Amino acid sequence: MSVVVMLGCCITLMGCSDQPADDPGVVGTGQGVADEETAGPDGPAGLAVDDADMADYLAQLADEAESLGIADPPEVDPIRFIRIDEYGPTLADCITDEGFPAEAEGASGIAFGEIPQAQAEAFALAQYTCAARYPVHPRYSRPFTDEQLSALYDYFVNDLVPCLEREGFGTANPPSRETFIATYSDPERAWVPYAELDVIGQAGGPEGEAAINETCPQHAPDEALYGE
Repeated sequence: MSVVVMLGCCITLMGCSDQPADDPGVVGTGQGVADEETAGPDGPAGLAVDDADMADYLAQLADEAESLGIADPPEVDPIRFIRIDEYGPTLADCITDEGFPAEAEGASGIAFGEIPQAQAEAFALAQYTCAARYPVHPRYSRPFTDEQLSALYDYFVNDLVPCLEREGFGTANPPSRETFIATYSDPERAWVPYAELDVIGQAGGPEGEAAINETCPQHAPDEALYGE
């Protein structure tokens, strides 16, 4: 395994608003990933979705096809919408099932070997297929409400910062809650512990990044932000 792909930035400075560092891209099969929520009698199993979610999903899928260079993407029905912390294992399972061995790098990354040029088109199709079958729920790409930002602030200050300090990444200087909420949508002013303490730079590469993200998750728990 030599190539590591991490879940991208929009999910951290999220909605690109949960911290500047990550964005849901390709996702894969949920083998071994339990989720008892459903989208209703006619919807795919997984996190519940509504019409707005489905519209966002289709738009994200079109962007995925374009980014992968797939001019005529196949029709693929979603099986379930996944949580952000399912990304790594779910994607790794799916890519492997599609014929390209992959391993999860923590909750938000995957690693796979070099892809021969002759298989590049097939690999792109595998990524697209997994993105369509097991999409990261669109809610993770939406801006946070003030209430969610307040919950995120609590997580950063009470959980994430102490964890990073225990791991030797230095001491953070959080702003007030009011300043945090007022500036979070501005990438140049938003306070994000991972960015302030240069966690990614100090982690020593993708494997170190995955390890620290597992020990001190940069994403607040869904229960805190979404109530489920």
